[in-house]
Amino acid sequence: MGFHVEHSDEDLEAASLRWWRSDPSKVLENELFAVTVATFPVAVYRILERTASVTRADEDTPRHHYTGQLLARVHPGMSETYPQDTPGHLRLMARQIMSSRIVVSSGGPIGYLEPGTAR
Repeated sequence: MGFHVEHSDEDLEAASLRWWRSDPSKVLENELFAVTVATFPVAVYRILERTASVTRADEDTPRHHYTGQLLARVHPGMSETYPQDTPGHLRLMARQIMSSRIVVSSGGPIGYLEPGTAR
C-alpha cells in the first residue's frame, strides 16, 4: 500500500504494521518501529504485540502482523504531529527518530537499528 502524507491514521497503520517477514522477538524487544521512505522517517510506532502470523503457500518464512501505538507521523507540508498520549519515556526517542536519517541494510522491508545508527 505504501505511504502517503494524506493517509488517515488508520490507513497508515494498515500499511505500516501489516504482514512483514521479521523476527518478532526483535521487533517486540525493540519496542519502537520507524516507518521510512528512503532514509526519511515518516512515522514511529510503539509496538504493543504481534497479533498473528501466517506462512503463505508460496513462501517458507512466516509473516507477522503487529499492533502498535502511533507516536509520531508526517502530514501534508511535512508537518509532524506527536500524539499527547505518547508515554513520557518515548517522546524524546520519537522526536530523535523523526529528526534523523535512517540507513539500514536488511535485504527486505524490515531493518533493525542498533544504537547510534540514526543520524
